[in-house]
Amino acid sequence: MTLVVLAFSAFLVAISSSAQERVTYQMPPRAIADIADTAPTPAVVLDPTKRWLLVLERASLGSLDELSQPEHRLAGLRIRPATNARSRRPVVENVALFSVADGTKRAVAGLPENPRIDHAAFSPDGTRIALTHTTSSGLELWTVDVPSGRATRILEGVNINGVFRDRPLQWLSFSIQSRRLYHALKGHGAVARLVMLPYESHGYRARESVMHTLWKMNAWLEKYVKNAPPRDAATISNDH
Repeated sequence: MTLVVLAFSAFLVAISSSAQERVTYQMPPRAIADIADTAPTPAVVLDPTKRWLLVLERASLGSLDELSQPEHRLAGLRIRPATNARSRRPVVENVALFSVADGTKRAVAGLPENPRIDHAAFSPDGTRIALTHTTSSGLELWTVDVPSGRATRILEGVNINGVFRDRPLQWLSFSIQSRRLYHALKGHGAVARLVMLPYESHGYRARESVMHTLWKMNAWLEKYVKNAPPRDAATISNDH
């Protein structure tokens, strides 16, 4: 029985090896191929303010050329050394913005020709979108200005690391940035005060917030510029 099983296994290996040597790719009937080539349902991302919907049109099937690119396998990850990013990730070929209020479409201009987009994410205030574009040599960082629909590359000539996280980019909330700046200033011995106005993010919108900010600015100018005590010549000289 053992000899029969071994002989049968050897026969299957021989057939498989022979078939691999002679294989040529064939195409099914057009109707079937069209079904396989149909693009998947677009992915959508709603901005935090619920005013804009980002529609991501994904590619259907990849190519052998893409799959044959050198890759390293490490702890369950597939890494493409040429791009310093994950390999075999689905990519987005086109993006568009739609107004939630009336369904108006806003095309995104300025992206590279035949883009390979991934990792799209809105900023906390919904005014910008960060995304990556995969080239043959790396992962580029781009942003989209939502009001204008214009895309711009960030850090020209610099690629980002797309290996160790599912999302290699992350927006920092306004409060986190403010706190980091505040602690950095305090750490250097500067006089600083952190004021957080409720319900606000990047760019104050409430009239009360704007007026309060103008009041603070005016008070600072009154104290440190208009009514500042005179300085002697030695102090002025040292400042320069």
